[in-house]
Amino acid sequence: MALIAMCLVSASMFASTTQQYALGKATASTTINANVNPFSAGKDCGVDMKFSTGEREHYFPQTTGRYHIIDGPELPQGEKYVWTFEVLATGYWPGQTGFVYGVAGYPLASDTFHELGKQANEWGYRGRNGQTLVNSVATNVGGIVNQVGDQVRMEMDTVENTLNVYIKRKTETEFTLQGSRPTLASVVPGGGQVIRPAVAGICYQPCGIKFVE
Repeated sequence: MALIAMCLVSASMFASTTQQYALGKATASTTINANVNPFSAGKDCGVDMKFSTGEREHYFPQTTGRYHIIDGPELPQGEKYVWTFEVLATGYWPGQTGFVYGVAGYPLASDTFHELGKQANEWGYRGRNGQTLVNSVATNVGGIVNQVGDQVRMEMDTVENTLNVYIKRKTETEFTLQGSRPTLASVVPGGGQVIRPAVAGICYQPCGIKFVE
């Protein structure tokens, strides 16, 4: 399947129903700029969805029980963004069987090894159990998404300061919103910080993630 840019140039960029994201494509109700990098985001397609390594795929270090966080590009304020991650490999640490997907204010409040959402100005969704994690507070909102081929779609609105999380397991054809709309509210970085996509993983064998849109 060819990738379609999730680079949206209309005010109605976000789907009002999960069906509008069936098969990972936007419908005619959303305006798509198809002549740009398929990994672009933002109203003017100016944000290239790569990890801070410069790659679209990332494999986490295989360490002794320590979380690592990888970040994506800065998301300038005043715009809306949509991007999708896909699980590549699942050598998770025992008991931590899933990545934590979300956004964070950068530079991070703490550069210690930690799970995304454990520190201030981080907002995470745990793939292992469907919980959101904000300021170390876990809330049950959705489902598990942790197998190879599973996808997580994120809608970040830096105008309303909200983050919606959708999941589509490899056996499914549609993305489903997790929790109520929005999945996470009050997503506001601290002073001197910028918002970036982020994923945390803790692995003892190869485990990886990639941008697919």
